[in-house]
Amino acid sequence: MLRDQAEEPHLSPQPQIADIAELCDRVRAAGPEVVYRSAGDVDGLDVGVQLAAYRIVQEALTTPSSTPDSAPASRCGWPATTGSCASW
Repeated sequence: MLRDQAEEPHLSPQPQIADIAELCDRVRAAGPEVVYRSAGDVDGLDVGVQLAAYRIVQEALTTPSSTPDSAPASRCGWPATTGSCASW
């Protein structure tokens, strides 16, 4: 069955950098140690950049948990003023 042309699709907002802290909390609740830091004003970054940053952190946090010899901790952060990402 085709949907009615007048019917608008239900779209959820895409995740942003502001949502990374909640993502880290969910992963941390599952057991691994997660440290997340962000400095500077990230709200002014392009929505595409924010989505990409969220997805990169999401991948970094979920990939180690899928391998048996994964590291017990994940750390990621970046200074928003330079737009660079650093892992320590």
